[in-house]
Amino acid sequence: MKQWRIRAFPIDRRVAKVIARHSSRRIEKPLKALTWLADEKLLLLLCSAYWLGSRSFPPARQRGADHLLRTIGTAGMLSHVLKRIVAQERPDRV
Repeated sequence: MKQWRIRAFPIDRRVAKVIARHSSRRIEKPLKALTWLADEKLLLLLCSAYWLGSRSFPPARQRGADHLLRTIGTAGMLSHVLKRIVAQERPDRV
């Protein structure tokens, strides 16, 4: 399947340059941990554990856990589908 190519906008390039000029190891290290906490696989694991744990609670909490797991799962799948369809140029690699 042929991918659509989306080039980085000029504003994306400018923002990437400003961030690169102001970044340092002292700033990057805690942010790396933060991005790891937002990892799709970790979120799915935590949501799945919550969903399993919610099975012994009232139906209202089970519905909330169902919704949370569906939302995180759908967002994860959608991002993979979009990455196969769209080849986006990252401004920090231009």
